[in-house]
Amino acid sequence: MVMLTDLARVLRAAGLKVVEVDGWKTRGYRHRARPNGDVVDVRGIVCHHTATPWSATGNYPSLRIVRDGRSDVPGPLAQLGLGRDGTWYVIAAGFANHAGKVRDDGYGSSHTLGIEAEAAGTGDPRDWPEEQVASYARGVAALQAHYSGAWVKGHKEICAPVGRKIDPSFDMAAFRKRVAGVDLGEREGGASRDDDRDAAPAGWDNRGYSKAWISTQQAKLNRLGYDLVVDGKRGPATIAATKSFQATHRLTQDGIPGPATAKKLDAAVAARAKAKHHRRTTTAPTHVYAGIGTKRGRLLPKGYPFTVVNGSGTKVGKTWWVQTTAGNWVRGAKTTKAKTATKKKG
Repeated sequence: MVMLTDLARVLRAAGLKVVEVDGWKTRGYRHRARPNGDVVDVRGIVCHHTATPWSATGNYPSLRIVRDGRSDVPGPLAQLGLGRDGTWYVIAAGFANHAGKVRDDGYGSSHTLGIEAEAAGTGDPRDWPEEQVASYARGVAALQAHYSGAWVKGHKEICAPVGRKIDPSFDMAAFRKRVAGVDLGEREGGASRDDDRDAAPAGWDNRGYSKAWISTQQAKLNRLGYDLVVDGKRGPATIAATKSFQATHRLTQDGIPGPATAKKLDAAVAARAKAKHHRRTTTAPTHVYAGIGTKRGRLLPKGYPFTVVNGSGTKVGKTWWVQTTAGNWVRGAKTTKAKTATKKKG
């Protein structure tokens, strides 16, 4: 009879972002068979999805229901939750009503650890973003190692009768292969996975990230000035570039393109693209006029005040062309001063 008070530590040791929900270490459903709200043991890990629609906002909008339960099923409904961005929520250390009716007593809630991942499960293309699935696989791999090789199944694989449940809404066989390919490095007791680094299934690297995901991150790093071969492999150059980026943005320098790093990378690429767009200059034709509607004026003088808008200018009848103090011609937004000057010259 145990309370699983080591859940947060196990997940953090795997390098995952963890949120500890208040009171989790003593939370567990108490009933006649389990008056202390504990579990018998952990023989397996059961994967679920919440079925909460995307109209519910936030990273883990199902937290209250998973913690407190529903009118027909008292909470907690799982020991762990997984947010849309891959953040883990530690909700309960004791018994959770997650399994329901099962095909074998060994699959029941008294012997299993339940994980409720945030997903609608309706085929919505927004379900299962890469950062969430990568974190799901890594977290399950860490838990499986900690609980002496516990089996991993989906709720749909253990429920009774067959077909009563459909969660999680992804291929469990493929997911188990991904879990098997996760490299946790040094594990508890000093056991290392260095001897099977080549055992990752096709399409995934040894840390549970897809090669397509790594390729995308390499391409984004290149947009920021790095010079990487986009091959989907986390080689020394990619790891070094990732660590450099993480250092610049005050992130943990582990060389792993996890959710936090990916979010910062997206923001940096967007900012770079926006800045580049604003700096874009164009050589003006021989005869350039600034005008409003059908009225035409002369070229605005060198250094005339102007505002650049997205590098393409604001069209009001005709395009405004303005010469900067550096002598470059750019498309600029009309200003009150420019409008007045043009009208006087027109």
